[in-house]
Amino acid sequence: MGDHVDRLPDFLIIGTMKGGTTVLHEFINEHEQVAKAEKKEIHYFSLHSDEDVQWYKQHFPCADGKLVGEASPTYFDMVNSGAIPKNIKKLLPGVKLILIVRDPVERAISHFSHLCRVNKIPVLVDMDVNDFFGRSFSVAHRQTGIIDYYLSLVLSFSTYFRKYQYYLNVFDKDQLLVLSNEELLRDPQTIMKRVFEFLGLSPFKSKSFEQFKYSTGPAKRSISAENLRRLREYLYPDYASFCKATGLRFSPSGTIENDTPDVMEGLDGWLFLSGGPNNPMDYYTGKKVFDDSLVAAWHALLKTRYTRLQRSGIQYLHLFVPNKLTLYPEFTTVDINCAAGTPIRAFMRSMKKVADSPYSACILDPTPYLSKQKLKYDLFYKTDTHWNAYGCYCAYQLICSALGVKQNTSLLTRNFSEGPCLFDLGGKMNPPRKETIRNFHFIKDSVRVFANELVIYKEKNRLENEGGLHVGSNVVYRNDKAENEQKVVLFGDSFSEYRTSLLTGMLAETFSELHFVWSSAVDYDYIETHKPDIVITQLVERFMPIVPADQLNLNRYVKQKMSAV
Repeated sequence: MGDHVDRLPDFLIIGTMKGGTTVLHEFINEHEQVAKAEKKEIHYFSLHSDEDVQWYKQHFPCADGKLVGEASPTYFDMVNSGAIPKNIKKLLPGVKLILIVRDPVERAISHFSHLCRVNKIPVLVDMDVNDFFGRSFSVAHRQTGIIDYYLSLVLSFSTYFRKYQYYLNVFDKDQLLVLSNEELLRDPQTIMKRVFEFLGLSPFKSKSFEQFKYSTGPAKRSISAENLRRLREYLYPDYASFCKATGLRFSPSGTIENDTPDVMEGLDGWLFLSGGPNNPMDYYTGKKVFDDSLVAAWHALLKTRYTRLQRSGIQYLHLFVPNKLTLYPEFTTVDINCAAGTPIRAFMRSMKKVADSPYSACILDPTPYLSKQKLKYDLFYKTDTHWNAYGCYCAYQLICSALGVKQNTSLLTRNFSEGPCLFDLGGKMNPPRKETIRNFHFIKDSVRVFANELVIYKEKNRLENEGGLHVGSNVVYRNDKAENEQKVVLFGDSFSEYRTSLLTGMLAETFSELHFVWSSAVDYDYIETHKPDIVITQLVERFMPIVPADQLNLNRYVKQKMSAV
């Protein structure tokens, strides 16, 4: 790679993709006191973290007395925990970080165009921009198909606030310079003066700073007004919070149709999801009801599952998980009416008509039991949408009772660690709000005997919390000491988790074999292959408006996803 010494970068441009990192990197490299690295994007702390430090050092020239740096947008775009910032800090404690962002709607549209024209993703190459952004954002985040995976990726890369907070939790604020793409375009000489001063270099002016122009591209020109409105409604609340936290000027490319924040601050430190792609608050304020057609669709789905599995001699159970809003309306600051037409309430009310049907026994609503137990324990995290170990354990007790199996009564006596944690809802607040949590280590007798390539990829690259890589995760645990000899397949979401801190861990310590598949849909080929005694499906209430199609082919889905990462 040329003449190198043991050299590490003095600065990193950490993101965001399609935000202006390339031109900013080129402008910085024009300075006579900056030596250009072998390539712009090295992705050492994100995509190549398995390489040793010497591999990373070899990308930088010796260049005595000069600064060196690189620009890898994945250092920001792929952040879903503190892992990447902490790894940067560990190796480069004094590094200067530059984050350049772009209006999130403009960035998302440009990202789609890049996927089509540069990456040439087969399923997107001939796709119209309005067909892409006209899809349901909530379905996309559940990633039921390959196009939804890319839409989820595009949207997640256009949300900045929480990722920025993760960096602030690790680095001093004076190590991080935040710029906007729009500022660089509007006044490049002034912005580059700020950049050079931030890097400790003497500013200079260059005609090339004035000559770069951004291309709007065909995707930008042809997107419909309705899809622009939907993107603004979805992305601008996060962008407004980010701008407020960083001091950037919030100048969206159009009027915000709905700037209601997607986090509602309640009483006694409780935070609730009130917006976003699922708009759960609408079901509690009468704007929406879980209508009869959705109720009928869920009955048809669950009855089909029950009948089909029963024919194979498999016991079936479906667990609905209530929203935090359903369980803790008393801590909200608005008039909450759970009886108005919330998904679980509407569905369970309809169950009275089929109470004598055999399949009714397979449906488990833990809301009544949780409502009693919440008087003794907090069952959900205050600053997140998810239940904690105590709430999960309540559901676990109900599952064991419904299946007629022995509970593992030692689970809540297992070792645990305690400490502050920045969750999703808390990370969206300004300033962010951490919460002290108790994280149980449930695994004692069970052993993980399988993890599919998606899980291995996430663990190898420290992407366990990457939202775009959850669906399709598959792990298997065996337990020779379990009191229950059955083999169980669990299809669930983040309230179960492929890691072992929630329902997956509890069930792995209860049955002789436990398979977890992160999916709301059932893969019948997987069931036929592994021949379980019990199948459990689990879904949180806010996703009930999207009724699963049960057309999952796990192997094919994971292969498609892995080909895209």
